[in-house]
Amino acid sequence: MKWQPWAFLALLTIFAFAKLPTLDTPFFHDEITLIDTAPNLALGDLNLARSTPYAGHPPLIELFFSIFSLMLPLSRTVPHMISLVSALAALIFTYLIIRKIARKPFPLLITILLAVTPMFFAQAGILNLDMPVTALILGAFYFYLKQQKAFFVFFSTLAVLAKEPAALIVLVIVLFDFITTNLRKPIQYLRDKYYYSVPFLILIAWWLFCKFNFGWFIWSQHAGFFLKNIQGGLAVVFFFIFIESFGFFTLPFLASGHFTKKEKRLLPLITAIVLIPSLFFASILMKRYLVLVVPFIYILIALILSRHKYTPFFVIAAIALLLIQIVPNARVVDNFDGTDMNYLKIVALHKQGFSYLDKKFPNSTILTYWPYYYQCCVPYYGYSNQSRGVLIAEYAYNLSNEQLPEIALVSYTKLTSRIESHVEFIRKRYQKVYSLEGYGNVFEIYKKASE
Repeated sequence: MKWQPWAFLALLTIFAFAKLPTLDTPFFHDEITLIDTAPNLALGDLNLARSTPYAGHPPLIELFFSIFSLMLPLSRTVPHMISLVSALAALIFTYLIIRKIARKPFPLLITILLAVTPMFFAQAGILNLDMPVTALILGAFYFYLKQQKAFFVFFSTLAVLAKEPAALIVLVIVLFDFITTNLRKPIQYLRDKYYYSVPFLILIAWWLFCKFNFGWFIWSQHAGFFLKNIQGGLAVVFFFIFIESFGFFTLPFLASGHFTKKEKRLLPLITAIVLIPSLFFASILMKRYLVLVVPFIYILIALILSRHKYTPFFVIAAIALLLIQIVPNARVVDNFDGTDMNYLKIVALHKQGFSYLDKKFPNSTILTYWPYYYQCCVPYYGYSNQSRGVLIAEYAYNLSNEQLPEIALVSYTKLTSRIESHVEFIRKRYQKVYSLEGYGNVFEIYKKASE
């Protein structure tokens, strides 16, 4: 099938052109943090110790964008291109991996399936860390299969420096390599494969750097997410179970290309008990973070369908994954996660609200909270057409009524404990004058109540 490479090139072209109209979209939720801190990092001469690290994650993508912010004119398109290029790289590595381990026509068919997965397609136009780390970890896995050790270490290190969860898959690959090559001689293995430690040493160095400069190994809000939030805790548990089950049960199959009789009997049971529930809970609770493992699920499906008759549960898993992402789910939209293209509807709703704000209350100072104080005062973000003063709600609780600005802004999808206190404070001191609601999101403008 000599036409397949040309068809794959056409797929990449169509994918890129389909994303072009979204590249100038106003920055969306977590994007705003990266967009705000990266130029500051660049202006600080790339001095990490003088910059707040992006949500506590390693700095690779932030550094990369910082360099862009110095070299290129201010634009919303250029930052979004980072995610688009990463998505194209992820498609390329997925195609190459499947071409190496599965027969035709699965490389092209499965890559098309990945390209049209709603979560993958949406994240290809949102500047989060998840798409770059997905491309890098796929590159690492491809070069591991090719036994190109230097490239494996290089891509693994970059992936870990992009976001910590990449270390889990790197660890799985290294553990499998150890188990299958030199299990009885661990000291000899460490001597021979010492270079596999580089990604983990780099990650440890980053954590020590954070401890020395900021006083913590892992950002306190991340620790709180794991320990205090029951939904977050469940999400992490299922996410880790899925990563581990993928690594220890399926990576050997990918590398060896065959199953023992015992593995054939256990395969459907493992898939039914671990894979499908993990996909379900991870899709609902972890949302966009699942994009890291979606390509590996499809790679596994390609291998099984290509080489073996024991496929029913894997087909069910693939269908379940698509249904979970395609069927509308309010909680996906609620948390601004960009799990599908519905995030554009929330962006449009906010633009409508800020248009009213600009028209009725021009040049006004606004009382609000993250991330809306960025949207209010910086036209570059794509919402408000004017710069204006902003008072952050956290610093307003002890102010008198005369000290508060005339206008306040409230927006939320779910009243978390952090947001609820801000909203309650504003509603006690202000009167609502404008309200929009849709796609699980509330957008309200308040005016200071009369004495």
